[in-house]
This record gives sequence, C-alpha cells and structure tokens, in this order.
Amino acid sequence: MTLHISNQSRMKAFLLRSGSAVLILMLLAALFPASAQEKQPGSKPVLIKNGRIITLTGRDMPKGSILIRKGKIAAVGELVRAPRNATVIDAAGKVVLPGFVDANSALFRDGGGGVKVDGNILDAVNLFVPGAMDSALERGVTTVALFPSPGAGISGRGAALSLVPDADVEAMTLKGDLGLRASLGLGSYGRPIGRLREVQQLRKALKGAKAYEKSLETYEEELEEYVKKLEERAEKKKKDENGKKNGKKAEKKEEKKEEKGGKEGEKKKEEELKKPKKPRRDVNKEWLVKALDGDIPLFLEVHRAADILNVLEVVEEYPVRLVIVGATESYMVADALADAGVPVVLGPVQRTLSREANEYRNHSTGCAAALMKAGVPVVLASSGRLSSETRFLSLNAAAAVAGGFCPCKALSAITIDSARILGIDDRVGSLEKGKDADIVIMSGEPLSSSSLVETVLVKGEIAFKRDS
Repeated sequence: MTLHISNQSRMKAFLLRSGSAVLILMLLAALFPASAQEKQPGSKPVLIKNGRIITLTGRDMPKGSILIRKGKIAAVGELVRAPRNATVIDAAGKVVLPGFVDANSALFRDGGGGVKVDGNILDAVNLFVPGAMDSALERGVTTVALFPSPGAGISGRGAALSLVPDADVEAMTLKGDLGLRASLGLGSYGRPIGRLREVQQLRKALKGAKAYEKSLETYEEELEEYVKKLEERAEKKKKDENGKKNGKKAEKKEEKKEEKGGKEGEKKKEEELKKPKKPRRDVNKEWLVKALDGDIPLFLEVHRAADILNVLEVVEEYPVRLVIVGATESYMVADALADAGVPVVLGPVQRTLSREANEYRNHSTGCAAALMKAGVPVVLASSGRLSSETRFLSLNAAAAVAGGFCPCKALSAITIDSARILGIDDRVGSLEKGKDADIVIMSGEPLSSSSLVETVLVKGEIAFKRDS
C-alpha cells in the first residue's frame, strides 16, 4: 500500500525548537518551497461520482456524486455536474461515507499529555509519534478528540483535530476548548474509601467554583453600586458649584459657614465610600465556572456502576453538561443515565479480561446495546492509552454490532453522533453541503471485515490512497 503523507510538519516542528528564527526560515524555504500551509486547500475542484453514498443525514443514494470546492462539500446528489477543470474520482461499485470521528483518542498523546485545569492538550500534542496518523487514515479516521491523560481529578482541556497531512497543530485544530477532562476511580483497585474521596473532591471543586462565581457576581454588583454613588456625588458637587456662582453673597457666606462646620463630617462620609475589592483571579475555577454555566462540557472518565451513580448525584447538586467516558459498567445503571439525560462515550468495546484492573472486569460487548435500549445517547470511541489504538475505531463499532448494537446506529456512533457530542457537527460527521470534505471511499460495507478503505480525503485533499 502507499500512504500519501509526508513528514514535513514534523520536521518543521523540530526546526522551530532548535535554533534562530532566521536560520529556521531559510531552512524551511529551502526544504519546503511549496508547503501545505502555503497552498490553498482544495484549489482544484474534485468530483466523486457513481458511488453508493451514505450521507448519515437519513438520505442515502445508490448512485450519486459529491462535488468538492476549496476543501468543502459544494454539492451532494444524484445529478451533479463536474467543472471542466475538476479532478474526477470514479467510485463505481464503492461505498462513499463521511470520515470516522474518534470521540476519545490517544493519537499524538503518546501515553502522556497530562496538564493542569487551565491547560490544553494542544500544548502537549506530539506530531512525532511514528505512523500514528498514517494508520488512523488507513482505517478511515479523519477526526480525533484528544484529552489529557486521565489522572486524579480534573486534568485539563481537550481539543478536536482534523488529520490533515503536512499541517501543524494550529492548522489541524477544529475546536480548541472542547471541554474539561476529569476521571474518577481509575486505579483504585476496589478501594471504596478512595473512590468516595474522589467523589467528594469533585464535589468540593464544583462547590468552590460556584462560590467563586458568586463572589464575582457580588463584586460586580458592589462595583456597579460604587460607580453609581460616585456619579451621584459628582452630580451633587456640580450642582453645588453652580449654586455658589449664581447665589447671593449672603448665601455664599452661609454656605462657607456650613462647609466649615461640616468639613469633618463630609470628609468622614467620603472615606466611607470605598471601591470594592475584586476577588483574586483563579484560572482553574474560571474554567469550572464555564462548565457550571454550560459553556463547555465535562468529560468524566468513570467505569464502575457505583461511581457513576455517585457522580450523577454530584451533578444533580451542581449541574454541568456531563459526558461519561469509558463507562465499562454503565449498562448496569443505564436507566439512571437515561433519566439524567447523560450521554456516554463508550470504549473500547473490546477488552482482554485477563489481568485487567478491577474497574474493567465487568466489561461486556453488549454494553452499547443495553444503553441504546434504555435510551441513553451513546457513541463509540477507541478510548485507548496508545496512539496506535485509534485505528481500531471501526473494529470497535463492529464488535458493538456483534454484541447486539444496531448496525446503522453503530455507523452513526463513529461519525455524526460523535461529532454532535463533541460540538463539531457543523464541520464533520456527515456528507452535507458546506461541511469539510472529509470523505472515505470503501470497497464494501463500512463495518464488514472484508471491506477495505481505498481512498481518504481530508478537507478535499487525498490523504490516503491504497494501491490497486
């Protein structure tokens, strides 16, 4: 097979860390005279024709075409004409569908990437992981959600990346502040006291953020009142001055007398008007406040059923947009999750039971089916600890189908449904006009073990092509 992916972006990242700016620019100009960043994405139109198109919008076509302009889908339909200068890809006998979206990937993280609450995983992305992007594209994955490595408590913010070859992290970023990442009960090995302590720490963190938000609101109210009083005092002083100018001499003398007699009282009154003190800034709590206000979701990795129930109690007390990640025993509490309306990013669907940590021992391939039956919004992810595991995303979906999950739902769970949970469905996840042209062409049914990914386009450019 041939991978149409170079290592230009990785070399650039290395050079940026290694020397003077002038030398770097000279080397880049010599090595990469026409880098991907300088190219206009999809400058030449592309037409994919004659393929069976699965749009993931509810409208599929047994034989249709997709027109791509400047990296975006310009048209999808049964009768789409190609411009004269278009590159034509004949997909006759093939299946055309959106690129897969891994909602919890370790790609480029290389086992690390833990950051503080106010940090972002983008600061720890490692584009030098050998073969990571290549193997993901080869299996049809075009978008990944990256989060800091799970650890005790809240470990930072995630990001969504588009797997664009020859691009730096900034160019690959679809969404920078995807949500806060936290974990509970990992590595507890059955110690209930330790897991309960983590629940209390989560509650304490949210309670502290709530108090911080209240202190900011109080400050704003006091500041507004302070400004109002200053304006009233200024207005009164202006009136008094006007009165002195237009009044009679006797009135002036009287005013002077009153001013002299009340000088001490006025001075005391002015001293009483003090500007309120602004609370000391706490960046960590600021991000938690965003979660409490619903601006960003909280992606919480938790596996045990008891821990999930405890977390639901905390969220009922301090409402946040909670997304349960991993969720090994979630099928045991599916009704509670459904009642709370909490979505689940499930994965990996396949696990080796031998020597697994306690939180994974009740793993079941039927978990996705049970959650679906209960009405829990569920998507599938690789949820690995290694970069290479993203390539198994479609295999996880196939395993979920073998466990009773609906085949159509399984395909949605690694495309449009994942994009919705991540908040990037306006860009990826389905084949619709205006979305990024992240497209996969397969030899057969998407989740069949006999089907091969033949061509992958990311933003309208061929990122992978299998030799015939």
